[in-house]
Amino acid sequence: MDEEFDVQAHVRESALKAFQFRRAIKVFDPGRDIPAADLDVIWEAARLSPTSNGLEPFNLIVLRDERVRARLKEEGGGGAQWVDAPVVVVITSKTGAQLHADSSYLRHMKLDVQGFPAEQLAQRQQSIAAFLRDKHG
Repeated sequence: MDEEFDVQAHVRESALKAFQFRRAIKVFDPGRDIPAADLDVIWEAARLSPTSNGLEPFNLIVLRDERVRARLKEEGGGGAQWVDAPVVVVITSKTGAQLHADSSYLRHMKLDVQGFPAEQLAQRQQSIAAFLRDKHG
């Protein structure tokens, strides 16, 4: 009798192998693109990445414009990756104003994205304010 296939073990092993495969790619084929389905998975993984309080305090900026990328290469230094990679993603941090406990961004994240009960928002904002003060000065 064959041993039963352990789906959970397979998922764990596949995830671990994906993380172990990471590489710092320095040379790209400028004629090659990344399939849209692969990019969709990357964006969804970034979107679902766990963050403190679920606040997602970052922006992902996708650079496809060749002129912008060439300018960044010239002014910011770096190699051919700026212009040869099929997609360049810049990760930026949200500003202090965006992460203020009563900002419209955090209100949107709590109420609209996370479905937090509106009647409990003020209490949650106090908790977030304390967290931001303690962790980020």
